[in-house]
Amino acid sequence: MTEPVVNQSGSSTGSVTSPEVNPPNCEGGKSISLTLTDEDDTIRLGQQIASVLRPGLTVLLKGNLGAGKTCLARALLRHVMQKETLEVPSPSYLISFTYVVEDDNGLLTKGSKVHHLDPYRLASGKVAALFDFDTAFKEDVTIIEWPERLGSNVIPPSDSSLTVYFSGVGPQAVGRHVTLSCSDDAHYWSAVLKEWPPKLRLGKPRESTDGLDQEEKAGNTIEDPKSGGQFLPPLPSDKSKWLVLGIESSCDDTAAAVVDINGNIKGEAIASQAEIHSQYGGVVPKLAQEAHASAIEKTVKLALSRADIDFKDLTAVGVTVGPGLALCLQVGVKSAIELTAKYDLPLVRTHHMESHMLVTRKPDPSAPTAALPAPEFPFVTLLVSGGHNMAVLTRGLGDHVILGSTLDDSVGECFDKVARLLDINDVPGGPVLEKMANDGNPRACLRELAKPLAKTRDPELKNGCDFSFAGLKTSMRQLIEGGKYSKADMAATFQKRAVDHLVERAGRAIDWALDIETDIKDLVVAGGVAANKTVRSRMQELAKEKGLVLHCPPTRLCTDNGTMVAWNAIEHLKKGLYERAPCSAESADKFVEVRPRWPLGPRDARCKGRDNAEGGRKARKRPQPEAPSDEDIREAKRVAAEVRIS
Repeated sequence: MTEPVVNQSGSSTGSVTSPEVNPPNCEGGKSISLTLTDEDDTIRLGQQIASVLRPGLTVLLKGNLGAGKTCLARALLRHVMQKETLEVPSPSYLISFTYVVEDDNGLLTKGSKVHHLDPYRLASGKVAALFDFDTAFKEDVTIIEWPERLGSNVIPPSDSSLTVYFSGVGPQAVGRHVTLSCSDDAHYWSAVLKEWPPKLRLGKPRESTDGLDQEEKAGNTIEDPKSGGQFLPPLPSDKSKWLVLGIESSCDDTAAAVVDINGNIKGEAIASQAEIHSQYGGVVPKLAQEAHASAIEKTVKLALSRADIDFKDLTAVGVTVGPGLALCLQVGVKSAIELTAKYDLPLVRTHHMESHMLVTRKPDPSAPTAALPAPEFPFVTLLVSGGHNMAVLTRGLGDHVILGSTLDDSVGECFDKVARLLDINDVPGGPVLEKMANDGNPRACLRELAKPLAKTRDPELKNGCDFSFAGLKTSMRQLIEGGKYSKADMAATFQKRAVDHLVERAGRAIDWALDIETDIKDLVVAGGVAANKTVRSRMQELAKEKGLVLHCPPTRLCTDNGTMVAWNAIEHLKKGLYERAPCSAESADKFVEVRPRWPLGPRDARCKGRDNAEGGRKARKRPQPEAPSDEDIREAKRVAAEVRIS
């Protein structure tokens, strides 16, 4: 590996500022910046920090979900304990773990204590009553993830603390910028940083896809993968033999698929939970978790059986880790960790919404030769589903800028709720509403149905790219209660209003994106609502108007599926972006980490809304279906056990 470019200054030189965690303020102190190309680099950085630890020092790990904090902490603790296979579970649920050094190791002697804390799941300040910080800060080594959650009652001593800040938001793929900093009175850490870089050698950032020809960008010609490095399982040198399993369990479908490097779907399977949730009018997380747990093993095995392969034939496993329902995500992640640990396979943790958009880049070997080429980076993405509604500038793998997002309901959620108002009991109800609308007049009651954001006095909202469907839903409820129109006419009018809003906002997002990246040629529309024929038709018109080429996944790949996860994993594997399972298969339960609220990327500065993983203006509590009884859970298990996996 080559020597990194290291910036040494009195202040942080971070790149992308996270909406949740800001770079450290190093004014008057010492800081350096590094670029970690992949997990190997993160591991080496953890080892190097471990080699200079001594009692009384504190390491504060800052950065957003998925940035690499836990990976660095794991490498640090394994180096301190001199055990490369030491199981280091995330302390997210138990708050803290304490490790006792068994043999003298550098500046740490036998019996030294190292504490690993993560107060992320606690309310700010609550951790103070659960841990003896005074003793730890004075006598031990303390590693703290999410130190922002410590609260005002716990202030790490500035004269002994090192802050490691991981920049960036979302599933970045071209290297993490990391800033190491300390205050002026931290003389020990100042001396360490002054001598940086020591023996550690970090990789330079990987080259972006800019400048690649169309075939390379489409994935038909790929760069040489990493050999696996010192800490990672290697990838087969014969890329034509790559077979990747994708596992999806973010909501109410258990899905798995095996995909090869050329985009062939070798085998796939989906276990639907529609029968379980239909009586509740929405997805009940606990029931969904039970159904996933019942179906996951059978679904994965069926996908492999249809691919006519065994687990040992797999190249890697990709799995959705967020965003989604935490209880559901945990089932898929546990299965992926167990498989990769048992068969020593690379593990790729994927972002659900990125998988939806990237499946449009999957080659289709069965398509005619005149088929459209894959969308090239950069492109504009409209993500439309039951849980998300975003307009995104996609510059590359893991490089996304949110141009607009929903201020309240997503379009898919609005379709489903209006479907229930129209006495449609299917889950999801949107597809049935679409069929009903086909028999109606889309202008029958247009004047009586509110146009989204038409009455707002906020010019930034009116002229922005954010979406809003709550008012349309309320207006639709009033229209239905009036009883003047047929259900078909109301469904058709509602669909027109909703799609008009999507087109207006997406059109402005395209203009914004072209202000940033002038060479955009493609528009991607993905997510469950992308299967709607009216949405596709109107977006085709918009793309033509803007001089872009429209790309939508095949209808059956618009909803959640394992194929999109497997292809996202393949895109990561091409760049050498993967990891080794963090534990043995038997210990997978302790290492399940999910990201139910995981931003796709930073927001464009012109957006009115605030950042959160759902793509909305603010986090808000949504009304939940009635909690299931014990009898409901037993019935869900029974139904899940008998469900036919398609």
